[in-house]
Amino acid sequence: MHIKPLIAEHFKSVKEIFGESFYKHGMNDTDLSYYWRKRKSDSLGIFTSEGDLLGFSIIIQPAGTPNNRYLAYFAVHSDYRGGSLGTDLMAATLVRRKGANGALHLMPLNGKVRAWYLKRGFNNTFGGYMNYHSYETRSHAR
Repeated sequence: MHIKPLIAEHFKSVKEIFGESFYKHGMNDTDLSYYWRKRKSDSLGIFTSEGDLLGFSIIIQPAGTPNNRYLAYFAVHSDYRGGSLGTDLMAATLVRRKGANGALHLMPLNGKVRAWYLKRGFNNTFGGYMNYHSYETRSHAR
């Protein structure tokens, strides 16, 4: 497997995985297109050695927060869930936040997804949001 930044040529494959992952939650192509246009260079895809996209993370920069990012969408193709692909992709995504002196924020779809993010170092915050800090905070320092 290869993890690399998403580029324009990946949009069709992203759209297919997005559809199977998010349409049932009321999200549509308009949502995806908006965040695709706003994506930052730390948006990643995980690919087979043949170049087929298996999963992606779309990350944007919220207005007025130069060091923070928002994980708009994170998905793995349904045929590849339950293995380590999502964990590997998330690990690569978080490595890009190391040293950025900022946080990665997200809003999980449900409790099962929330538990998955908690296991990967995210914390619950206000209003259902979660975040990951690329630096030690007083509340987490030991």
